[in-house]
Amino acid sequence: MTGEIRRDHYIQHHRLPPPPDRLAVADLPMPMPRLDPGAASISREADQVCREAYGMNPQHLLVRHAYGEWGDLSAIELTWNLTCLHGHTGYVYSRWALGPCDVLVIITYLDWGGTMLQMESELVLGGPESRVPHLEIAHGPHGPPVGDEPSSSS
Repeated sequence: MTGEIRRDHYIQHHRLPPPPDRLAVADLPMPMPRLDPGAASISREADQVCREAYGMNPQHLLVRHAYGEWGDLSAIELTWNLTCLHGHTGYVYSRWALGPCDVLVIITYLDWGGTMLQMESELVLGGPESRVPHLEIAHGPHGPPVGDEPSSSS
């Protein structure tokens, strides 16, 4: 038996519980979303860049955002997100580098329960005249986009 480690010997010396004979998927803990993205919309540019330039569905990043995976954020930005989540106010955002010059930003506004997906280059700090046209996404992160028409709330 040289070169082999007996299962019982390994468990006894490493203080590990014995592995189960079978592990069913139902036995695994399921993570819960950290936040409800509510009604989500995506800018035309973000939708086009994600789908055409990178061949990806942006809803996959929306699901990751809802489960608390927020991409490329600093420690201060992560602290901001956790503080807002704990207080149920403000906004939670994530930043995803899609390529060398393309960054997708997802922002969930906890006060009104909506989420916007747009390119970082589209972020503006202006008034209503600076709105970016958005496409509606079905309520929640699991449905397909509803259509190609911009939302009627201009």
